[in-house]
Amino acid sequence: MPYNIRKRSCRQSSGKKGSYVMSYTDKKGKKHSNCHTSRKRAKGQIAAIEAETVAPVELHLLIREFVEVQAGIEGLSMLAPHLAGFLDGLISADDTKEKVLGMLMKLKGYRDTIPAPIHRAMDVVVPGFRSFEHFENRVMMMSEDELDNRLARLLSLIQTGRLAGMVV
Repeated sequence: MPYNIRKRSCRQSSGKKGSYVMSYTDKKGKKHSNCHTSRKRAKGQIAAIEAETVAPVELHLLIREFVEVQAGIEGLSMLAPHLAGFLDGLISADDTKEKVLGMLMKLKGYRDTIPAPIHRAMDVVVPGFRSFEHFENRVMMMSEDELDNRLARLLSLIQTGRLAGMVV
């Protein structure tokens, strides 16, 4: 909607004097005229009007994203004890690298739909990985000790509940 702000003497519905009139025609063709005490307040009303037209769509997206994040956090919280036990055993094993790469092979089928908690876990092991191949190459270049240290950090994040709050 085109808005027009003019400096001119006016009176608000409360009786207070104003010096800026913001006018516009809504989508239904109705003309509106509002009195403001400053240009900044007039622009604020424009922002509020525009926000009203966008808010339902944005609100829906925010709610959906919140629900997905909440579900991921709850899912990770339920899996945490199992993952912690698994990682603890993995770290103390001699063939850590082979086991991690074996798990990676199982995930390759989910290339485009990898769950966010798994993606976060992989990002702890190989920060900033760009693809499965990149992850695999980086793991292959790591020493067993380095991989064990990264898995120990992942274990710590899971046990303290901090992995769920990480941003991908």
